Amino acid sequence: MRIFPEFVFVYDVTSYPPRQIQALPVPNSFCGMAWNPSGDEFYVSGGVDDALYIFNRRGLAYSRAAAVHLGHKTGIGLLSNAPGPLISEAPRPMVAGIGVNRSGTVAVVANFYNDSRTRSLFSTAVAPMTEIFDLNQHTWTYRSLVPEILRSSELPLPPTSPLNSLPRTRGVLAYAKDKHDAAYWQKKLGDMDYDVEDKLDTPRFNRELWRGMMGKRSYPKSRSGQDLRRNREVLLAP
Repeated sequence: MRIFPEFVFVYDVTSYPPRQIQALPVPNSFCGMAWNPSGDEFYVSGGVDDALYIFNRRGLAYSRAAAVHLGHKTGIGLLSNAPGPLISEAPRPMVAGIGVNRSGTVAVVANFYNDSRTRSLFSTAVAPMTEIFDLNQHTWTYRSLVPEILRSSELPLPPTSPLNSLPRTRGVLAYAKDKHDAAYWQKKLGDMDYDVEDKLDTPRFNRELWRGMMGKRSYPKSRSGQDLRRNREVLLAP
């Protein structure tokens, strides 16, 4: 396939006129771009590559960190179900518009020429969830893991088994016991709205969680820029 060189241009707009500081190449793209609310990451549609490109900030510069491939083999629109040789003329699936929720954990992608939407999950708190959930996909599997710390609660959890639990390594067991009881967390965080996603007072939630877990250790004043989605085995090693 022919590669059409396209770019995302990054400008410094703190002065006039704006000054271009980067030109980030994208093999293919099509009218889709969205920022993560944190300001440290943005997403670009991959057009006919049927992919979502992730760019994140390292220091003062941005670079492409990952590509999430949506896996559509054919479109489901014009000529997609036509007999050969007409099907060879069918438009390829194309990633178009992108929307990101306020917490920056979920992206919804419009699949041009595919008459569907794709939901992609991002998380830096757990192992990467890069599997794609297509709303037109009829069969798929998902296996949830129960954190050890929830075993100390009164939640109606399934019995422990190798299929629903992490290996009981020293690192896993270090977080298996809460540093405070339920009354402590209720006092610190119980007045927030947990009924609807993204309605939390996120800065306060993060600080209270830090104090409860880290004690008197100073809360970070700036982001490290570390990509916690990579090298998870090393980060979580005991």
